Amino acid sequence: MIKSAKWIVIVAILMLGFGGCATITNTPKQQVSLVASNGEKVVVTINEEKVTLPTTMKIPRKPTDVYVYAEDNPGYQYSHTSTFVIGGIKESPVVFLDILGVLAAIFPGLTSIIVDQATGSAWEYSNKELVVPVYKAAK
Repeated sequence: MIKSAKWIVIVAILMLGFGGCATITNTPKQQVSLVASNGEKVVVTINEEKVTLPTTMKIPRKPTDVYVYAEDNPGYQYSHTSTFVIGGIKESPVVFLDILGVLAAIFPGLTSIIVDQATGSAWEYSNKELVVPVYKAAK
């Protein structure tokens, strides 16, 4: 009876230890620098927040839309891109803990993989400086 209780405690610790690892250790946001492709000051909208480039900010590790609106930037045309396109994305090194979680206990390991993918914590930007493409309006 004591042996089985010991195993239950060990499994419970493993389940807690490996559940949602990247989300806990990596955070769902990453700090990056954003600059316009022409090096000029341009207003962009990211997550419904207007920011002037160049800037440094924390952005979600999951795909995030970046908009350049013509009404915010006289002389420029509308454009849209994704942080995944301009940021270069790679798997976070802490995601391997999710695999250990699956090996230790199937349900928590699978849960942590799902949570890490949904929050974006499973990924990180390989480029720390994201270049936002901007286009001058035709005259």
